Amino acid sequence: MIMGDKFTLGDRVRVHLYNQHGQLLGAIEGTVSDFAPETEVAPGVRKNLVWVTGIEGYKRPNEDGEFQEADEGWFADTDIEKIEETPEGQQPRRLFMN
Repeated sequence: MIMGDKFTLGDRVRVHLYNQHGQLLGAIEGTVSDFAPETEVAPGVRKNLVWVTGIEGYKRPNEDGEFQEADEGWFADTDIEKIEETPEGQQPRRLFMN
């Protein structure tokens, strides 16, 4: 299964995490395990979501606002980049930097 031309099931990806003000908080890595295209995330707002699994060191807030360890989650495809395989000894090319 392919989501547009961006991701395929099993791809290794890096998810960029932002706060509600748009400030970059950090990044996590995992594996694409599912897609939910055109999902309504707020009234009148639709996004393509990607289910990412195999995440290490990720904490997300629960309903009480306390942070809990999580090894999977849904993320907007706009916050995700595919991790490209690079030949040994070469640095990966970055399309952008923050």
